[in-house]
Amino acid sequence: DDAAPPRRYAELVGAKMESIPLTEWKPEPLLASCHACDGTPPQLAFTHALDDAANAEAACSALELRTTDFLKLAAAAEPRVAAEAALNKYGCGTCGPRGFYGTLDVHLELENKLADFLGTEQAIVYSFGIATISSVVPAFVRKGDVLFVDTGLHFCGAVGTRLSRGSVHHFAHNDMRALERALDVQNRAEKDVPAQKRKRRFVLVEGLYANSGDLCPLPALLRLRDAYGFYIILDDTFGFGSLGPTGRGTPEHFGVAPRDVDVLVGSLEHALGSVGGFCAGSSPIVSHQRLSGTGYCFSASLPAYATCAAITGLQMLQAQPARLTRLSAASAVMNGALRDAIGAIPHVEVVGEKAS
Repeated sequence: DDAAPPRRYAELVGAKMESIPLTEWKPEPLLASCHACDGTPPQLAFTHALDDAANAEAACSALELRTTDFLKLAAAAEPRVAAEAALNKYGCGTCGPRGFYGTLDVHLELENKLADFLGTEQAIVYSFGIATISSVVPAFVRKGDVLFVDTGLHFCGAVGTRLSRGSVHHFAHNDMRALERALDVQNRAEKDVPAQKRKRRFVLVEGLYANSGDLCPLPALLRLRDAYGFYIILDDTFGFGSLGPTGRGTPEHFGVAPRDVDVLVGSLEHALGSVGGFCAGSSPIVSHQRLSGTGYCFSASLPAYATCAAITGLQMLQAQPARLTRLSAASAVMNGALRDAIGAIPHVEVVGEKAS
């Protein structure tokens, strides 16, 4: 019926504002029927869910491999209490980036505490862990720069590599000789170029590699930096809070001060059991990102409740060293058990270390 659409249009346009036009369409329910919809108050249902999870964990003797909550801070009561208090005080979110109206006092507090903990001049907090390294790399590596990248890099770092506009050169995983050969080639290509006009060089590595579980040979990398002159971008997403006697990550594990790494990236989502990421370094390194880090400039800021949970987690990391001791012991036992169980199987290799 060709006249049906015009009639329907006239019916809808002529309908009074207080009336409800008839329609055959019915929206689907936003939530399927669930335990919380059977008359149980939501708060009570939430409490039951927490109790069920706690009872299941207490009854299970198996090793938990589903999460990266290394220090079990996500399951601790203190961060949840801090998050709830922040939710009551600040609300759920800021709905704005840090550079506009999204900065709260707790953001500045967390950044200061991270810088103090790592011994760096400053730190900057990002709203999402995977957006941190993928924002940091293109913030520094620009057109005309040279970026040397370890082939064992995790997906997030690889995204940052693709977003950068520099010339990318890959070297074999953890092969410092291969990296040195690549640096030598670059040196020879620019031997007649004045020092001030040579291309800036960056080396992107992970501290504790997510794909393989082994560690970056950081001391050897630092020696190459002193010899060839480049900036180290160290993604210590999994090393921060889990490696080193006090949890300061891969640098501390090797006896290196975190401030000696040019660009140090970490996460709040694993050892600290919250949300977000950070980058620590000198004042120029951090200040540059406040205008050039896309994940910082164009994302809504980290919610206050997640920020306060991270602050509490960092405080617990410092106040409860037994958590790190247990993690280190469990890692060593797991490494030994894997080597004993599968080390003799052909074509299978355990590449992780006792600490990782």
